[in-house]
This record gives sequence, C-alpha cells and structure tokens, in this order.
Amino acid sequence: MRGKVLETLVLTVAARWNAAYEWSHHAPIAAAAGVAPECVEAIRQGREPRGDDEVAAVWAVVQELSTIGDLAEKTYRSAVDRWGERQTVELITAAGYYTMLGWILNVAQVVPEEQDDENGKGSS
Repeated sequence: MRGKVLETLVLTVAARWNAAYEWSHHAPIAAAAGVAPECVEAIRQGREPRGDDEVAAVWAVVQELSTIGDLAEKTYRSAVDRWGERQTVELITAAGYYTMLGWILNVAQVVPEEQDDENGKGSS
C-alpha cells in the first residue's frame, strides 16, 4: 500500500491522536500523493473528507478502527470490494502501526522541528 491511500490513512491516524510530528511529516507527502487540500483540511479537523471517494473510504475505515477497535461487517465488506482482501488487511495493519507510532511520538513529546526547543522536546 502506498500513495494516496497510505497517506490518507496516516493523516487520519495523526489527526485522531493529535500526533503533530506524524502530521507535519505526512501532510506534504499526502499533498504530493494527490490528496486534495480540502480533504487534508477536513481530516485535520476530524471531519469526513468530501470530493474523493477513495480518500473518504480510507478515512471511514480508519475512523471506525480508531473508535471501536473493529470494523462492522458492512465496512469490512465495502473495503474488500474496493481494495481486495489483501490490501484491506494491509490497511488495518498500517492503521495499527501508525497509531502505535503516533502514541510513541506523543508520549515522548516529539514535536515538529519548527516547534523544537533547545532540548529537542516541546514544552510541557
């Protein structure tokens, strides 16, 4: 999995967990991968992105995973119909990985470079 699907996933996870470092690194990559600016902004605000069915589908899957830790049968079937079973499993796995990474970055108080202080960590 790569490109627009992966970057939409990463932004959705980063927005969900307020992972600023993850967001700051992936927002430009998402834009370069074809995620429209209005979709990026909607994701940042926690709103469903409009105007791109694939971006909206990724967002819906990741939101459901992040909210209930599972996918309803309808959501899972919709994902499999769109991407196939293998890529759907990869999407779920990547959501878990980027969630874990976002948590680690948050707990370690890693902030985007432009917010670093002299110790390399943001203020508490």
